[in-house]
Parts: sequence; structure tokens; C-alpha cells
Amino acid sequence: MKKTFLALSLVLASLLIFVNTGCVGDGFDPDHPYANVKWQEIKSIDELKGKWVSDFNTIIFPKTLKGKDYIHIIEKPTDDSYKWNNYIAKYNLTVDQAWAKRYAAIAEVYGVAYPLSDANGTEKGIKVKLKGKTTNKTGIFESTLETLIPEVIADKNLSYFTLSPDKKHLRISGTFRYYSNKFTNSFIGERIYTLED
Repeated sequence: MKKTFLALSLVLASLLIFVNTGCVGDGFDPDHPYANVKWQEIKSIDELKGKWVSDFNTIIFPKTLKGKDYIHIIEKPTDDSYKWNNYIAKYNLTVDQAWAKRYAAIAEVYGVAYPLSDANGTEKGIKVKLKGKTTNKTGIFESTLETLIPEVIADKNLSYFTLSPDKKHLRISGTFRYYSNKFTNSFIGERIYTLED
């Protein structure tokens, strides 16, 4: 009887601790700088206007091309010297020769035949820069991935975006659906952006 009572007491104590501390793995961090922000749903795509910057990428809306508005996502630049120098070595090229044929080489260097586009008008491309040469056969290469998402697709994903009450911070969270047979839906737990003046 005493053992049963002790076991029951331990279970109840554990439940109380669990209830008071929250579910393990729920992602809540009380020290998170935005833990107390009351994020607000956006009602219109126009609320996304501006340049939003995070540690991962930049979102610009609107980016207008040929009379159509897009969300423009610009990833942080990456150092791709290793990839390009492998390509140069494989074909016994100079840096200048590789650079002259860079558009034809992109598919092999990156394993993706950029630029990509789908029937909805979503586009993804890569911009490559030659930052310098260390030798005739080795260079310093940098690339930036950029995506253009038509306003009509972004508008179907409004629940993906929330704003801080002062409209200075943007949070993206959840699944962004491209409605595409070319682009895979993407999931992000949480990412915070700051409006750049």
C-alpha cells in the first residue's frame, strides 16, 4: 500500500512539473528576444511592403517586373570557390576560360540547371561573381540565390507571415506553398526579419 501511494505521489508530482513547465520540445524559449511579441496576422499582401532583412536572407516586396509584382527573396552570398575550382581542374581550364563559359557550366557546378521557372511565374536563379584570382587556375567565386514569387502565390500564403504591432518586424513560420510541380513547398519553424529603412 505504501509503495502504491509513493508511486502515485511521484506520478502526480511529475505531472505537476510537466504542466507548470510546459511541454518538452514545444520550442518556447522565455529568453528569446521576441518571446513577448504579440504577432499579428496580415490581412493584405500590401502589409509586406518594404525591405525585410534577417541573418539568412532578405525579402523585398514589391519587386515589379513587366508590370507584375513579386516577392523577391535574396539569399546571403556563399563562397563557392571549391565548386568552381573543382570544375576548373576537372576540365583543365584557366579561371578566365571557366568564367567565359560560366552560364553553360552552372548546371554542372551546382547540380541544378538554373534559372528555374514554373507555370505560375515563380522563378529561381543564381548570380555568380568572380571576386578574384589566387592563381591562373584557381579563383574566388561567390554566388547568390534569388527567387521571385508572383504576388498571386504570395497572397495565397498570407498566414505564413505575421507582423509585430509596430510593423517593424516580420515573422515567417510554417509551410509556404508554391502550388507548383517544379518548386517544393518549404517549411520554416520561425524566422524574424527587421524592416530596413
